[in-house]
Amino acid sequence: LYFPEGVPGIGKGFFRRYRLQRFSSSFVTLADRHLAPVVPIHIVNAEWTIPFCFTLPWLDRLSERLVGVPFIPLPAAPLGVLFPFLWYLALPVRMVFVVGEPIDVSALVEQARTQTAGLEERDIMRRVADEIRRRTQADLDLHVERYGRRPYHARSLAAHLRARWRSFFRILPTGWTFAFVRHERDRRRPPASNRLHALVRDWDLLFYYLPLGWPFLSLARRFRRPPYGFRGLTPKERREREGSFHWHLRERPLPPRPGSSARSA
Repeated sequence: LYFPEGVPGIGKGFFRRYRLQRFSSSFVTLADRHLAPVVPIHIVNAEWTIPFCFTLPWLDRLSERLVGVPFIPLPAAPLGVLFPFLWYLALPVRMVFVVGEPIDVSALVEQARTQTAGLEERDIMRRVADEIRRRTQADLDLHVERYGRRPYHARSLAAHLRARWRSFFRILPTGWTFAFVRHERDRRRPPASNRLHALVRDWDLLFYYLPLGWPFLSLARRFRRPPYGFRGLTPKERREREGSFHWHLRERPLPPRPGSSARSA
């Protein structure tokens, strides 16, 4: 799975929805090296999950230079400072996933080499990436015209909410913070003894919904033990838990799939 736009793809703002940003050429190099086709996946209506986020190029450049943040969504960022749960807020939309036709990248690279004799390899990969972006943009425009006219569908949303009324709070975007964090913690702790225990042991999540709750969240993380916080962990262990480090498959190979050794034998 590869996102060729990178950070600019999510930082372009609602006004530039469905406008593909510059593609990185690294996926062309990988696909050509391994003779692998590229299968584009078009996600229609996803832009409408956050129609209230806008970006300003000059502000993004200033933010990148001063604090290292690639973009500042407006008005989400100022509101998120006030209420932490707003960073998770999004609207329920009808996403349509369209699987495109496979692209023979190696053939495009070979064609580019033939047509541009003497051009450096990096420039060839850049040209192929631009060509794939052009084709993908044309296909995406057609899919948006076909599937993107009704991003919101109240009737189907109401049906889903009625079918899952017991978990009504977690389904709504306002409850995603609570649901996401509890799900992550449940992977690292024993089951709760009862419903009251399940609620009380996650008391610190209330700070997500309090005005200016960030300092209280930071204090809770500092003084609570894992999986609720980082008390007792070394800096290296904390980076591991937060995922704040670079890793490679040669250093951390993926675990074998269940039954793979038996099939190999």
